[in-house]
Amino acid sequence: MSAPRVVIVGSGLAALAAAFTASRGGAEVTLVSGGVGASALYAGAVDDVPWDELERSAEISGAALEARPLPAELSAFAEALDLWRVAEDGAPPPRLVTTAGITRSAQAHDRALLDLGTCRGRTVLVPRAERAGWDADSLVRCLRGAVSPADEVDLAAIGAPVLRFDEERDIVDVDLAARHDDDARLAWLASTLAAEIERWGRASVALLLGPWLGASRYRADALSARLGVPVGEALSATSGTAGARFERARDALLDKLGARVVAGWVTRVEGGAAKPRVVLRAGEPLACDVVVLATGGLIGGGVRYAPPEYGAPAEGAKAVRPPLTLSPEVAGAHLSFGGDHGPASSTQGPVLDERAWPRGPEDGALERCGVWVDERGHLAKKVLAAGDVVFGGRRTVLRAVASGLAAGRAAAALDRPESPAERAP
Repeated sequence: MSAPRVVIVGSGLAALAAAFTASRGGAEVTLVSGGVGASALYAGAVDDVPWDELERSAEISGAALEARPLPAELSAFAEALDLWRVAEDGAPPPRLVTTAGITRSAQAHDRALLDLGTCRGRTVLVPRAERAGWDADSLVRCLRGAVSPADEVDLAAIGAPVLRFDEERDIVDVDLAARHDDDARLAWLASTLAAEIERWGRASVALLLGPWLGASRYRADALSARLGVPVGEALSATSGTAGARFERARDALLDKLGARVVAGWVTRVEGGAAKPRVVLRAGEPLACDVVVLATGGLIGGGVRYAPPEYGAPAEGAKAVRPPLTLSPEVAGAHLSFGGDHGPASSTQGPVLDERAWPRGPEDGALERCGVWVDERGHLAKKVLAAGDVVFGGRRTVLRAVASGLAAGRAAAALDRPESPAERAP
């Protein structure tokens, strides 16, 4: 029996997870990447349930937060990706520091981020640097109010230089991070910080830096080994550094899996009774047995908000149509904000500014908006969906990964081609 051919549309966390299980299931995997998506914007924290909901629940119930074990398949994926530090079952979850001046828990995290749980009994030193978005003194003041006595840490701003060249005041975070991929540059940084660490006492300090410790690999561990103290980054929602590290780890894992990667933009997925075909904007269509759509939601570009009046001439739209469209086009796919069905009653459609954000207990469109799938994850015959493109799922890293793992596993087993002997009467 020949291996089923699975084409995965997308290149984020859900797509990578689908490639992982489809490959392990014996499928021949092709992944079509249209460029940067929402996964490249993630900040490095890894959750299954939104962290603020967990912390509120723990506060109300008076229960201590404890890390929960990852399912075996998800744990295997995390190990293969080699990017995250996962909390041990039953242990206190990692406590991450953010550039917004707050701390937050996580189920797992990018290995470069500083976990305050590794800094108990220490003073966290925060070097000053003339960079937009980095004010060590203000950050220390905010974090002193954010850490609890249970964290058992103090913080202090220090004057040790971390920028070597003048232009480093202005380059973006991910470019500064890329400079620390170089061993010589990392050695220079260690040498500038060593004297300050010795002055405070090596056994009594830890070090917090901005999102600058490596773009192609996490460098916090290497710097920590050089200095002999816990070292890590502050989590930043705008740096792109953790996303860059994910993309390098993704490419390495896809190479290990033997997956074929095609750069291109998918315009249409053709299904029906025949074998599916994935139509590209440029190049020959890709024939396959099963398609996994993991293109992201509104933020990632897999779902577009395009009410009929968008781009309409002065006399108005020629037709009323649903305000949401799926990219790529899949015949029979049905999309929803939640509570809306079919075309809007006017050409304007729902007002996205009013529907995007949560309203009381109801999630907003950014959380819920997506394509309907059946209980097996199918949105059409021989087409599965995973990740943020699916309607109603919570937008967390582990939910996206779990969705992708399930889709890849199902794709590898779905409609496996028959051998000549099986086709014989």
